[in-house]
Amino acid sequence: MSSYTIDSTAELVEHVSLSQIRVYETGSRAKSYDDLEASAVNFNLGYAERTEGRELEDRFRFVVETPSTDYLFELGAIYTLDLDAEIPQDVRIDFAERVGFMALFPYLREYLTSSAARLNRPGPLLDFVRPGDMKITESSPEADDADPASSV
Repeated sequence: MSSYTIDSTAELVEHVSLSQIRVYETGSRAKSYDDLEASAVNFNLGYAERTEGRELEDRFRFVVETPSTDYLFELGAIYTLDLDAEIPQDVRIDFAERVGFMALFPYLREYLTSSAARLNRPGPLLDFVRPGDMKITESSPEADDADPASSV
């Protein structure tokens, strides 16, 4: 264990770099051909984290449902710390909400668009994510063992 503690998300950002985007699962399923123009979108999000030595992972499971199509994407943002340090849970969660989620959001948009096109569907439009919109409400076990369907 390190004697150095990172006390804020701003400090964590100074000591971390994005090293990999990992894709765990992608999928889409056509449900109906009746209402292809319906715009109702139900968006559910799960979260899990993993910390091993100097490697951190924020893993998100995105489930997007429209009247005609279901989509599922599970993605992880892998980061490398430049020093050995302890990171309190509140800092990890804040980092995931502010940085980890935003690192993966462009990939989610691309997967939605390309999956919808493969199914000959209009892609669901996801609104901007504003600061404070995404809050992780429940911590979950490490990503290796976790089902990222925990509450977010």
